[in-house]
Amino acid sequence: MRFVAVLVLVVVALIGGAGLWNQLHDEELSPLPVEAQRSTSVEDSRDESKRVAVEPSAAPKKVVAEPQSDDYERTQELSAINDRGIARLGEGKNRLAIALFEECYLERPDIEAYGFNLSEGLYRLASDIAQSGEATEAEALLVRAIEIAPGRKKLSKLLARWRKTAEEEGELWQYETDHFELVFDSERTDILFGAQDVLDVLEEGYLEFRALFAHDPIASGRQRIRVVLSSRSDFQRATGLGEWAGGAYDGTIRLPLRDLDEQRASWTRILRHELGHVWIREVAGRNVPGWLNEGFCQWLEGERAPLIEHAERALQGQKLFSLAELTGSLIHWSDASEVGRAYAQAFLFLESLMKTYGMNAVLAMAKGCQENIDPAVSFERETLVSLSVAFDDFVGTLAK
Repeated sequence: MRFVAVLVLVVVALIGGAGLWNQLHDEELSPLPVEAQRSTSVEDSRDESKRVAVEPSAAPKKVVAEPQSDDYERTQELSAINDRGIARLGEGKNRLAIALFEECYLERPDIEAYGFNLSEGLYRLASDIAQSGEATEAEALLVRAIEIAPGRKKLSKLLARWRKTAEEEGELWQYETDHFELVFDSERTDILFGAQDVLDVLEEGYLEFRALFAHDPIASGRQRIRVVLSSRSDFQRATGLGEWAGGAYDGTIRLPLRDLDEQRASWTRILRHELGHVWIREVAGRNVPGWLNEGFCQWLEGERAPLIEHAERALQGQKLFSLAELTGSLIHWSDASEVGRAYAQAFLFLESLMKTYGMNAVLAMAKGCQENIDPAVSFERETLVSLSVAFDDFVGTLAK
């Protein structure tokens, strides 16, 4: 489901302090874009680079300060610091944002916006860390986010799901290699006897993607990539995704399987797709547009001729989405038919960019996201062609 951020302005009576924060959509936990209300009366000049996020175990006890009629200047300072925290959050600099929100919250925990913002920063950092396979640290951060903003029931549900999934998967069979940790129910004899085939596909993809992206996740300090093969019902319970989803990556690659032998072509393609998400997350960060993220991962699946044919059929006679509509995470869309068309369009556009402008242009867009550079800017720097022109050219090639 697509959504927009709802910004709420909190006015603190008598002292004039203000804060802005995100309100998460009722049905999603994906972070929303943040937009700061800038304060121009006070400029805080302290060095941001020296600020360090306070970990949950080291968090100092909060002290409630009595509001004074003469603390207007400090109130304005805190408002400016909060604004800067919002800006850092929007840039994906979660630890720095947490440090700024922490200062505001510890001094004025009575201002709801400061607590909400700190909770949001902790949640986003927890999500980032979970994507790297650091489940224990991610859970600790999420616990603190809930303690600070207990009214955010969706965070509590997410924590419960994480814990339930970890408990269930802790009882499954685990098979480790240098790069992967394969997890499955040992009673699934099809997987038990075919596990090496799965690992061979994963290792082949690892070597290929390591060379393509010039990045080695495990050598760079990442834990083994966890891959869970499960039933459809267990997959849906762990991910919350609908029947349409063939796989998922949430720090763990998750793949629902009915029969390993019968579905060989399908799971081979999906494993490569989800493995692609590991690299894109590593080299591009979290702010990758949906069309680039999903288009690239489909491109990495392997043989592309049948994918092109299928995607062209899916789009024939259909109204295309704009690039702006495909910016957010496609995996959270609720309409299965729209999801299919969105994925098809993302793949065909990515294929068009590869053929016309080459791999370097696509990699430049992906890697630029890590530095919060808009893909359109990275693309034009690399090709001297605007991304909008490239998109219009792509649209013109599709059969009506």
